[in-house]
Amino acid sequence: MLPPSKDPSKLTVVMEMDEVLAYTFTPDEEGYMMAPRRKEDFHLWFEDFECLLNVYKRKNLDNFLNYLEEECEPVIFSTGVKSYVDLVMSLIDPTRKIKHILTQEHCDRIVEEENDIDEFVKDLQLLGRDMSRVVYLDCKPMAFWLYPENGLCW
Repeated sequence: MLPPSKDPSKLTVVMEMDEVLAYTFTPDEEGYMMAPRRKEDFHLWFEDFECLLNVYKRKNLDNFLNYLEEECEPVIFSTGVKSYVDLVMSLIDPTRKIKHILTQEHCDRIVEEENDIDEFVKDLQLLGRDMSRVVYLDCKPMAFWLYPENGLCW
């Protein structure tokens, strides 16, 4: 799925965009209750869903992206739809330090009605990388369904 790595010795760091790099909330009452208690970094209109979004970058995100660009092969693998991920990434990573972005259409969907499960999961084999050199960062334990040994969750 991804082009060959320019430096296979580098660790491939795969990340979910939402909650790992940034938070997005609608500026309504429900979103307001969940949002960080600070001014948003970006305020944008998301045309596809006709809604306003407030985007909050993680503290020190710019330093983190600079480090990833130099030391690793960073990849976004998000459960978000492509138009949303592309829009948010254009704001939080305007210089495109992260070159590879996979989105919801690259995910597998697991539905188990009897267990009330309806989740998107990521098949890290799509990366075409040596799995012993892949680390995956996410905040949802279900994201590690297929590759628990590669995941770091907080």
